[in-house]
Amino acid sequence: MINASNYYRTVQSVDFKKLPIVLVKSHDYVNLLTKNGENWDMYHSNASIKNTVDLYFEKLETYLNKNKPSSNTLRVKSKSRVKKIVQKLKTEKTADKKLTKSKTKNNRLKKSKFKVVDKLDIEIYFIKRFLALDSLIKTKKQLLSFLSDLQKAILEKRIRKSSTYADEINNIQHQLINTVSKMGNAIKVEMTKDTLLRLHGHVKEKSIDPAIKLIKRYINLQGQSYINLKVK
Repeated sequence: MINASNYYRTVQSVDFKKLPIVLVKSHDYVNLLTKNGENWDMYHSNASIKNTVDLYFEKLETYLNKNKPSSNTLRVKSKSRVKKIVQKLKTEKTADKKLTKSKTKNNRLKKSKFKVVDKLDIEIYFIKRFLALDSLIKTKKQLLSFLSDLQKAILEKRIRKSSTYADEINNIQHQLINTVSKMGNAIKVEMTKDTLLRLHGHVKEKSIDPAIKLIKRYINLQGQSYINLKVK
């Protein structure tokens, strides 16, 4: 069983380049959290962080057990197969360049979003962002981005376990991890009526400066895709 005491010994032989992106992101999160295994204090002192990391350990162990390396000897690929692989790599490289350009164009817009967020309680910001997913179709990349932002806020202690909304934030984090680990390339998010009522109740507790509302009208939030999921 993978745990904090044997994690880094276990993953020494794991090629993370071949793992699903959600496991890679979680590994990076553990590295950042523990300073590459040197200090596990935050893991042991924060229940929310511990639950998240333990869930990652469980998902990683399940994946590794299902994908144990074959004992068969490796076969030399044919020339035609090698050509296809080379062509695929070239295509992916071109796509990465286009994606980099797109990220550069949107960089200023992203910065402006976080400047507005600073005026809100950070917990309410993430609850509102989670609420905004309902009935929309989201890609795995979009949900991973959300999860990464949330975990960064927790790690930087902008969200504390003493927060009034700590349990709700922890629930949102678990929902995102479970969803990303099970979904395909895209998914439609559908929340239950009780979930919507509860989350809207949190949001209504906090009033927002009218000036911020005006600014937010000019911020274009995330896009859409297809597939069903019930978020409980």
